[in-house]
Order: sequence, then structure tokens, then C-alpha cells
Amino acid sequence: MNKRKFFNLLISLLMVLSIFVGPINALAQEAPAGAEPATAAPAVASESSTSDNAGGVAAPASPSENQPAANPEAAATSASQAAQLVSTEFLINNNPVVDGAKYGEGKFYIKPTYQIPDSATVKNGDTFVYQVPAQLAVEKTEPREIKAANGKTVATLTTDPTSNTATITITNEDYYRFMNESRTVSALFTAVWAESVAVDETVTMTLPGAGSYTLTRIVPMEDSTGYFKWGVQDKDDPSMIRWQVLVNRLAAKDVTGVSIADTIPEGQELVGEVTGYYFTEWGKEEGHPALDSAGVKVTDKNHFTVTPENGDLSGRGLYLRYSTKLTSPVDNATKKVFNSIVVKTAKEVHNVDGFAPLTTTEGGASASRSDEVIFKVTKKLDGRALKAGEFQFQLINTADNSVVQTVSNDAQGNVTFAKVKFSQAGDFVYKIKEVNNAVPGVTYDEAELTANVKVVDENGEKKATVTYDQAQFANSYKAAKTSQEIVVKKQLEGRALKADEFEFQLQDAQGKVLQTVKNAQDGTVKFASVEFEQAGTYNYKVVEKAGSDETVT
Repeated sequence: MNKRKFFNLLISLLMVLSIFVGPINALAQEAPAGAEPATAAPAVASESSTSDNAGGVAAPASPSENQPAANPEAAATSASQAAQLVSTEFLINNNPVVDGAKYGEGKFYIKPTYQIPDSATVKNGDTFVYQVPAQLAVEKTEPREIKAANGKTVATLTTDPTSNTATITITNEDYYRFMNESRTVSALFTAVWAESVAVDETVTMTLPGAGSYTLTRIVPMEDSTGYFKWGVQDKDDPSMIRWQVLVNRLAAKDVTGVSIADTIPEGQELVGEVTGYYFTEWGKEEGHPALDSAGVKVTDKNHFTVTPENGDLSGRGLYLRYSTKLTSPVDNATKKVFNSIVVKTAKEVHNVDGFAPLTTTEGGASASRSDEVIFKVTKKLDGRALKAGEFQFQLINTADNSVVQTVSNDAQGNVTFAKVKFSQAGDFVYKIKEVNNAVPGVTYDEAELTANVKVVDENGEKKATVTYDQAQFANSYKAAKTSQEIVVKKQLEGRALKADEFEFQLQDAQGKVLQTVKNAQDGTVKFASVEFEQAGTYNYKVVEKAGSDETVT
């Protein structure tokens, strides 16, 4: 008998099936239909400090990286070259100058304002020179410090009658380097009529930043009562005020019982003598009898009286002159010093108010600095490890519901948006929401996180704080069930294989028999599908059971 050798190639088959059940390519089942983004749990608060508008009307903020990048060439431009004269206030005796008007010997106040572009580099020594028109004469003053709203000195103002200019010189470049937006500097100085402009002459002048004016120089005697007082600040000694008084300028008849009382206000004191003369027609070339000093009674440095001859001014007027010295600072808001007299006659009382406009220099600087907020939240995923970039989040400005930015998480779950700039004071509300990008097995949080930004203005510097109503987004992950068929092949040498001739066992890693099946006629050994609910690596053994056929090895 021919001996047949049957070789069983698969007596004991050890199979290792590595089945990775992943969120994308290892799952047959998608996330449940209709699943929405998940509820956002508390968000990690990120503190950061910030209107343009002092009134708190703020414009929507925009991401800082979306701001135009500074041009390197523009950044190198000096403030002296780049600054623009944006406006000039033009006043007389602290009132707006009116085109076509007539003005006497008052003080013209000129206040130019320069705008420094954000791109310009401000350096100590940068200058802004204002040229006063020839019809006016700038007054000489001592250099004046120009201060910002925070009290820091940023520049100096000097005036030069020779060149008829006023010059602002930057002295604090650090201020403008830090306060790097909406930068301005302004200065106020005084001018008077130029000697070249005659009384009653009409001239046209152009002031840079203010425009063209046609004005007439006059002697300021436009009163209707005949009682008038005015003062002029001494050109060489600004602390001295030269007062002038006209009593009965119209030379009215029957003006008797005249007495004049002057109470010099606090902050001034009488200096020198009170003098004057009589006239029959003001401005007429005639002999002017002098006021007798016996009619002047000085009580102290703040009080004196004048009594004309016999108290009679019928048909004539009286012109008085005297000086006061400023002994304390005056009100810089009005830019005037005041002095009044009381003139009593037999028939009436005249309260005559006078003032002297002052030579004034002052200035101011303004600038702002935006603050930037970095919105940060965290992402938590229950059920498996989080992957970098697999979830997306939107930052939404609730003012117009616009999506400001869209970013992804990192591997640690941090969600960090790019900087958002705030240039105006106010309260701002942003929403942060997760985008449902349908990652298989993930249940999304549906809630929107709220971020409240409060921006305050501290002398132009914006400071912002942000608070969140939640601390993190929390999603959950559960892998969908999947299954895997385990199939092996049985080969028999020496004769044809018969169906169901051999038995095979499927065992787990611990040797537990899970299934027992027989071969098909073609040698296929197929086990029922094995289901998997968790991601991982699974090890199985396929073992052939020993048979009773002695011809089979």
C-alpha cells in the first residue's frame, strides 16, 4: 500500500490581528446624525490690558495681524518731515476772530495743532515751526514747557519776534514712542498788530491752518456811554499792565459832582502815579490841561480816588493813566486781567469794567496707545487623546456678528486666537464657538462661550481686561462599533481536501476558545465576525484541533 503523507501546514496557527479603531478611518459608523457642537464649559480667562473716544463709543476691534504693516521707509521718516498742520485756532482777546471785522489793540491768540503720523519716528530735537503773517507781530516770551495729559513734559515752545515764528521742539521722544497712535502737539502764543499796519488800515493776511482774513486796525473806542477803560500789557515787562480810562469821552454838558473810585483787585497792586489830562474832543490836536495831582487820593496799593477840578466835567472829558503790577498768577482760561472803576456824577453812576489781554504761551500734547487682547480658551476631549488641529473655533464680534478669526486647538487642548487690537474705550462682547466639523465619534458642545472686554482710557493709553463666563469646551468621544472577519487557509498535500474535514479554534490572548469552525472544501477557514467597541490592539490565536485520521500528519 502506497503510503501517503499528508502534511498539515496549519496544525497550530498563531495570528496576531492588530485592529486600530480610530476616529477617522477605522470606524464604519459615523457620529450620530443630528449631533451638534457641544456645550462649552467654563473658559480659561486670559487677562490682557486697552477710544479712541473718551466718550466710550468704540468701533469694532480688529485683529492686530490684519493691521497694515508699517512701511520701513515710512517708519524712518522724521516727525519734522512727516507732521501735518491740521488746524489753527485764531482768537482775539480769547474770542474767535471774525473775517471782515475791525479790531483795536488787543492780543491775537494763535494756536496751531500738528498731527504726527503713526509711522513717523519721533526724535528729541524734532521741530515744528509756525510762520506768523507779516501783518501781525509775534510777542517774545520765555520758553514754555508743553505737557501731555498725564503731566509729562514732551516739548518746548519758543517765540522769535525777529523771524516772526513760533517753534515747538520735541524733548520727550519716549512719550511718543510708547503712545504711538493719534499723536498731536499744539501750542498757543500771542501776537499784536505789526507796526507796519496803520490805524484804520485794512489788510488781508493768511494764517497757515486757519485761512485768509481781511481785518481793519482801529482805536478801540466804540463805546456809546462815553465811559471806557482798557489795559495793555507792557511789551518789555509782562508783569506790568498799563491802564487807561476815559471819563465823559463825548464831552457831554452838565456833568457835575464827578468822583472816580478804583478798587484794584487781588493779584495786582498800584505802581507809580495816577496821571491824566482834560480834553474837549477826544483825539483832537489841542492843548491838554493836566490833572492836578491834588485830586488824586491813594489809600493803599489797591484803592485810590480821583476828583476832577470842582468835580465838574461839563463840556469836557478826562483821560486817566496808571499802572498795576501782577503779583500772582492770573486765570489762564480767560487770558485776561481785569480792573473796574466806578464813576459817580450828580445824576448817575457808571460801573466801568476794563480788562487787559495777556501775552500767553501754552501748549498741549495728545496721543493714544491701543491695547491688545489675546483670547484664550481650552478644549477637553473625553474618551481618547486629543490631536493638534482637529477641532476649529470661531471668535465672533457680537456688534455685527462677524467672524473675526478661526483657529484650531493644539495637542494640549489650548485654543489661542491672534491678538485683537482695541483703540477705543468701552465695553465689548465677543463669542467663541466650536465649529462642528463632523469628526466621527465626537459629540460636540453646542454652547457659545462669552468673552467680555472692558477698555478704559488712562490719559490716552488704552487698558483692556477680558473675562469669560466659562473655562473650557468639553467634547466627548465614543468609538462606533466595528467588526472584523478572521479568515485563514487550510492546505492538504497528497489528496484532495474535503469540506468539514478539519476543525479550528479561535482563541483570545489568554487561550480562551471563542469560536470553533470547520474548513470549506477549498480550504477556507472562516470565523464569524468579531465586534470591537474600543480602540486598541487585539491578539488572537487560530488553532487546529487534532483529528483521528492516522493517514494525516
